[in-house]
Amino acid sequence: MNIIVSRVLAAFVFMLLLASCGQHPDSVVNDRNVVTNGAATDRMVEGYRVVRSDVLKAQVGAQGLLSASNGAASTFLKKSSLLAKDIYEGASSSSSQSSVSSSASAPAQDSLILGLPFGILGDERVFGGVITGVSNHDDENLGNLKLSDFPMIHGRLLVAGLDGNSPQVVFVGCVNDCSETAPRVPLIGFPIVAVDTDKELLMIDLSAVGRDLDLISMMDPDGSGTGLKSVSTVAKSFDFSLQTLVFDVESKLTAVDPANHPIPDMTLTVRWYLNTSAAFDPSFVSRAATPGVGFFMTSHSATPKITRFSLARFGDQGIKYYIKNVPAEWQPAFASAFDEWNETFQNLFGRKIFDYEFIAQDDPRNALLVTGDIRYNIVEWDLTNKASYGGLGPSFANQYTGEHLAADVLIQGPTIIQLYSDWFKIADQVKALQAQNRTAEADALLKRFSSQADAGIVKTAKHTLKLGTQAFTIRSELAGLEDPHAERNDFDELPPNVDFKTYMNGYFHDMLTHELGHNLGLRHNFRGNLGATDTGQPGSTSRSVMEYLGRGFRYLDHVGKYDLMAIRYGYGNVKPDHFDWFCTDEDAFDPSNPATSPECSSDDATRDPYSFFEQRLAKTIDYLTARGRADAPEWTQADLTNELNVALKGLLSYAMLSPRNAPSLTNFFGQDARPSDQAGVKAFVVAGVRQQLCDPSLDQVIASKLDAAAQAKTRSNLETLRETALKLFQSQGIALGFDVDCGSRFLARSE
Repeated sequence: MNIIVSRVLAAFVFMLLLASCGQHPDSVVNDRNVVTNGAATDRMVEGYRVVRSDVLKAQVGAQGLLSASNGAASTFLKKSSLLAKDIYEGASSSSSQSSVSSSASAPAQDSLILGLPFGILGDERVFGGVITGVSNHDDENLGNLKLSDFPMIHGRLLVAGLDGNSPQVVFVGCVNDCSETAPRVPLIGFPIVAVDTDKELLMIDLSAVGRDLDLISMMDPDGSGTGLKSVSTVAKSFDFSLQTLVFDVESKLTAVDPANHPIPDMTLTVRWYLNTSAAFDPSFVSRAATPGVGFFMTSHSATPKITRFSLARFGDQGIKYYIKNVPAEWQPAFASAFDEWNETFQNLFGRKIFDYEFIAQDDPRNALLVTGDIRYNIVEWDLTNKASYGGLGPSFANQYTGEHLAADVLIQGPTIIQLYSDWFKIADQVKALQAQNRTAEADALLKRFSSQADAGIVKTAKHTLKLGTQAFTIRSELAGLEDPHAERNDFDELPPNVDFKTYMNGYFHDMLTHELGHNLGLRHNFRGNLGATDTGQPGSTSRSVMEYLGRGFRYLDHVGKYDLMAIRYGYGNVKPDHFDWFCTDEDAFDPSNPATSPECSSDDATRDPYSFFEQRLAKTIDYLTARGRADAPEWTQADLTNELNVALKGLLSYAMLSPRNAPSLTNFFGQDARPSDQAGVKAFVVAGVRQQLCDPSLDQVIASKLDAAAQAKTRSNLETLRETALKLFQSQGIALGFDVDCGSRFLARSE
């Protein structure tokens, strides 16, 4: 058998092996293929060779090993391998148009050598990377970088640079408007340090490429944003199977100005991957978006498709998830989220969607299951990093078809437990003080708690990471995935007759069900609450678990009728039968866009958003006036900025109703004394706001205060509130028809 035929046959067998394991992701978690920088000696594993650099160097010139700088190596690759020759000719012209690895010819001192079989050259693969580790545990700004990813790029491994001094295995792929015939450019090069002609291996140095993946230097070259500068960036380890190669690149960072701004040294870890396209389901049918339901879409394909898992690829056993670090106390809530989605798919398609397993902290697999590793689907109770979100549920999709390769969920469990423990504790103390008629002390306690909670909310910076011209996706900063752990300060009382454990079980059930919905491809739905029954029973707060609700409501949220409709389309191609049940982040009401609807809001709740906003304004007035008490109010408008914005902007959105967006309202017209059409809405809203802010009873509230100082503070609070409302409405050309003292008709000054 001649050498070319043997290589083609070997490549064919290799691809058959890849295809045979491609129907299911790597499910066996072990460390037998993990290689750490400088630790490998010399071994063959599944067709790959792993060798330490000094061992390889000693063997060059013997045992069929040719140095990459030896012209004989280039000649061998050009002449003896038809596949490599064809690829080389295609890549050499492309590589001149894009900067690949500039330091490819300078291997690191501690090298990480991997021998790639010739058979993988030309194999269709996907390449990408996910930030999996941030060693600074307490910085939410940096913690938000976890699970940010370099989007999945489709391409091939090619040989380039054979006529120069930097022979490389280059990944050539498409980055924008991708189709099967779209142009492809070099993205990253792995330096070839030797060629094993006997075993037909290209010996590449993964450690050298690490220096070209120094993301912090790319994001913040002078350290002005993070206060950090890069010390070194190297590939530290890799792991592989027939299907996937992953390698970890660690960037060591230190303070730019340690004397004046001491910042702990930090390590940022990115897990890069090369995955065979055989991992995807060849029978997967792409699906376009359709009105009435919302899915995430591919971002790089010429024709966007919705993203979702393939049911067929995982068989009857379901998509395997590993659940890490969740305390035993809350595991039933996490299990119930998976079970609810399984019941949903069982009812719709006669099969479950998920398989799941809890992994204890002392399980040897725990350290090997790294959230962001595209070989596994992981839910992690994050014990390592703080972040500004409560939950984050990104997925990683094939940009040609929309099929999900993997998905993860990060839950800020310790932060959430602390936040809600404090809320319950304070609420119980407030309730006890109120029962003793010590309402002023109760208000003061609640205000202190509110101020402390607000002070604990970190205003995180926006990040920009790029590899060449291609940007990373900062998942935590995407509105479509945003789920802050410190939601707006609702000053809600505790739900009646609900203890902490009952509440948190409901809260974690909703949170994970919501994030798994994102993993399944579903986007936020801010019209879900319009289908609420408001009975106080589980599932009564919204027709969609993809709704974003305040803490007084979300612990009751479950998979709803909208979610069933959306899943039927995404996974069963059944067109939705309701087209007014859905809106998402970019549809939310915007005063500058008359097409957006007041009923599309992440700030409302209940089936009647207008009444919800009215009640929020009434509650704000009660706090600012200490209604029913003779002493001065504890609260000022500055303490209630968030809630006041929700109330006033919500009411303003209705006042701005136009003929263009009036038809979008489903839960406003015809209720109580409301107008029956758009023409009377502005006058109705203005009258309602005036009635609340200029309520004649507020005169008696001020007059009932014990002394002039208490009266003055109450009056000042009201005048500031009215001034804010007047300016906000006036900014949109709407006059409320009164001034800060309501035309002196109601409030008699008593100085």
